[in-house]
Amino acid sequence: MKVIAVANQKGGVGKTTTAVNLSASLAARGQKVLLIDADPQANATSSLMDKKEVSGSFYHLFDESIDSAINPTLVIHEQIRENLDLLPGHISSAKIERINSSKSLAALRRALKRTSNYNQVVIDCPPALGNIVEACLMAATHLLIPVRCDYLSLDGIEDLQDTVVSIQEFNQDLSILGVLRTFYDGRLKITESVDQSLKETFADLVLASFIPATVRVQEAPGYRQTLVEYAPHASATKAYRELAEEVITRVQKTTA
Repeated sequence: MKVIAVANQKGGVGKTTTAVNLSASLAARGQKVLLIDADPQANATSSLMDKKEVSGSFYHLFDESIDSAINPTLVIHEQIRENLDLLPGHISSAKIERINSSKSLAALRRALKRTSNYNQVVIDCPPALGNIVEACLMAATHLLIPVRCDYLSLDGIEDLQDTVVSIQEFNQDLSILGVLRTFYDGRLKITESVDQSLKETFADLVLASFIPATVRVQEAPGYRQTLVEYAPHASATKAYRELAEEVITRVQKTTA
């Protein structure tokens, strides 16, 4: 089972959109997928279901006073789409930032060791470097970094890399899967400039796949639909299908 954390401390880079639509695209390829919404804003959850229907959440894996801390299946919503399960997010997850024990932060890692019936687990991390992201990286085998094609989105990636290095002392399975360019518009000089900077900095870690700037990406969550459902023929939908294929290939190479 491979665990892919989708993280960038910058907001507005398409992190949640990527987590949701990568999960949906992997599921459409017949992969059994668990999407974990680790962001207290719970936007991945509200993109797929009515939050009023949520019973249990990501936070409950860390609450040692209840059974879900021992048995994660109690808070997983199964088959929200074909081949796709969801561990919902909730504002209560913000309490995890107050945890001061590494053992407690490893709760997600322990929970996933008890959940082995998935090909891929995708985690939507919050846009910050803190306890939640640390807990997610402790549990992850791979890190996917979405980067919006503008100058400001390049800031902070080195800090995220430093966090990865420190987490690798605890979790030696963790590696950077790749950097994903989002809001890509090849007509703009800024896109070309950011593209060049990323390739100079990250070389082969820059994925061949990129996600084009399109209004369909913003519209789909309003209907609680994935892009595969809302706009199956849109350019962004095709891009996420290609991303899913590239992710599977890269994961296989890193574990060969």
